[in-house]
Amino acid sequence: MRSVGLIAAFFAAIVWAAPAAADYAAGVAAYKVGDYKTALANFLPEAEAGDSRAQLGIALIYHKGQGVDANPAEAVKWYRKAAEQGHMDAMFFLGTLYSNSHGQDTSVDTNILAYAWMHNAAEMGNGTARAIEARLLMKLDESQLEEAQSLAERYKAKFVTPFK
Repeated sequence: MRSVGLIAAFFAAIVWAAPAAADYAAGVAAYKVGDYKTALANFLPEAEAGDSRAQLGIALIYHKGQGVDANPAEAVKWYRKAAEQGHMDAMFFLGTLYSNSHGQDTSVDTNILAYAWMHNAAEMGNGTARAIEARLLMKLDESQLEEAQSLAERYKAKFVTPFK
């Protein structure tokens, strides 16, 4: 009798999980054909539930102004959510926004933030991030470099290592 209950619970979990995957897949399909409003509508519930892929999709839509007005602040919000879950591409794009002074965090120089995110995207294997990281190093003085490297290490411990 107990095994029947476990089997029922297993199938219930599959049924409940299936729409989430379907919504993300529908979002990707809509995005690929340029139907960004439908993509956004499909990504949003998944992103709010913590799916880093959907968070990246929303961030890209707001970053590029696809089907919505470009909104760097909204893009940063969603890139950060995905980056904090170890999403390499989100780290890269977040670093890109900060390197172009589009970040909202005014407590730290944007080049320091850009370096920290780019460094970690590079550490995860993004070759383009490695090249941008090198260019960011030229913008930092010695004290900023120390701060940037320290922040990068903290981000690595918090947002990279747990997801490897």
